[in-house]
Amino acid sequence: MKKLSLVIFICMYPILVFSQPELDNSRYKLANSYENLGDTKNAARIYKELYDLDKNSDELYEDIYRTFSQNNSLADLLTITRERFFLKPNNFLLTLRFADILYRNNLKDSSNFYFDIAIKQNPQKSGNYLAVAEAQAGLTLYQNAINTIIQGKKYFVSNSEFSDVLGKYYAKISKNEESILSFIDYVTENPNQVNYVINQLSFFTESDTFNKTCISILKNKIEGQVAINELTQIIIWLYSEIQDFENAFTFVVRNDKATNSNGSKIYSYANKMYQESKLSLIHISEPTRPY
Repeated sequence: MKKLSLVIFICMYPILVFSQPELDNSRYKLANSYENLGDTKNAARIYKELYDLDKNSDELYEDIYRTFSQNNSLADLLTITRERFFLKPNNFLLTLRFADILYRNNLKDSSNFYFDIAIKQNPQKSGNYLAVAEAQAGLTLYQNAINTIIQGKKYFVSNSEFSDVLGKYYAKISKNEESILSFIDYVTENPNQVNYVINQLSFFTESDTFNKTCISILKNKIEGQVAINELTQIIIWLYSEIQDFENAFTFVVRNDKATNSNGSKIYSYANKMYQESKLSLIHISEPTRPY
């Protein structure tokens, strides 16, 4: 009888061993299916069961983080994340996760502490400052995000990406002057990105205060310069956006002359306005070349 049992066990052993990954894989697919159907509660339950079997899995932790967040199971997520963090204290992304979930559990001082830890893990890497700032902005901590980027700029003065994100975060808290100056810094270092900057500014042009501040700063920057083509393009766009075509045309003429375009920029602007059915709103005092 014992020999028979041993034979059965030996025969069944490969099935028992090699079917386990397939079983786990099928459960993982089941959790995915639950999540895709919007049943994040059952998805989270299965992800957690699988994670308990393999706590080294980054993929399963991310699944837990996502579904527990959606279920607002923040206390449980904090417990899991704290345990994982102390197993991997030098993991930058995990440190960000830990700081994030601490804040969402209303442990703000601890959150700030671990955001600082994340930066200190590699203070010579510019991407760390940007990632920390993005995580803080994701919690609507825009001033914290700004402070992080300013801290990074001390070490990476020439990193124009910092100016770009500063412009966005300043605008979020209505610090219009700082926002516009940051975008100007960015486009001055990256003149080929003028359309990108115009696109970023377009998110804030519903504010008259923003528009007035932006125009004032741009005019001061352009004044006295022979040609700052990218800034002139921005002010022409902004004047047109608020339908101040007279002033827009003034800068079109100036830009055409400064860049020796022989009227091509004037023609291009007039044609664009015609295409947008705005030409009738523009009063041109001299129909011929204005200079």
